[in-house]
Order: sequence, then structure tokens, then C-alpha cells
Amino acid sequence: MNSMDRPIEPDVIRKRRLRRVALGAGSIVIAAAAFWFVFGWLRPSVARERLRFGVVERAAVEATLDAAGIVVPSAERSIASPVETRVLQILKRAGDTVHVGDPIVLLDTGASRLDLARLEDRVA
Repeated sequence: MNSMDRPIEPDVIRKRRLRRVALGAGSIVIAAAAFWFVFGWLRPSVARERLRFGVVERAAVEATLDAAGIVVPSAERSIASPVETRVLQILKRAGDTVHVGDPIVLLDTGASRLDLARLEDRVA
């Protein structure tokens, strides 16, 4: 035995063992708490009974839309007749598609033709 070596007192040995056991137990408790917290946090928030499962088939999506309302034209114009006449028939209504050259109303031009014939007679 060396002159510097001396036996360690049993009280010091007991304290060191107690500290090692306490550190080991504390580590186990902390690991268990972390494990419990992580798996408790990752638990699903929806009950399994509330879930519905089914087989999905691939197909074209067909969508229809039913609506009710009034279609308003984007632009509305007033048309003035160059001669005095009366309307015999309305050929197009509000909302109908109109192309260039399509008749919109049928006018009675008989009186205007008579006036034109009289003026031509006077000129002749």
C-alpha cells in the first residue's frame, strides 16, 4: 500500500452510490416523461369511430349548376326611326342575340312611301 493511499470511508461510498442511483433513476423518469409527452402529443384528435373509409374510383367529374335570375344586357341602345312611322311587329326581345343586319322591328312605311311619291311628283 502506498503512503498516499488510504481507504475511502463507507459514508462517502454510500453517498456516491446514492448519487449514481439518483442520477440513473432521474434519467429514466425524464426519458419516460418525454416518451409519454411525445406519444400523448401525437395521439389523433378524432376518434376512430368517427372515421369513414371507402373505395375511390377514378372517373370524370360532372358538375351542373342550376340558377334562376334575369339576364341583363351589357349595353342597351335606343333606335330612332328617320321617318314618322308606326311599329307593326317586334321581332327581337330584350336578351335575344342580334347580329349585324338582323331586323329588330317591322315598321309600317306606307305613309312615308306616299309622301315620297308626292315629293317625286312635285320634283318631276
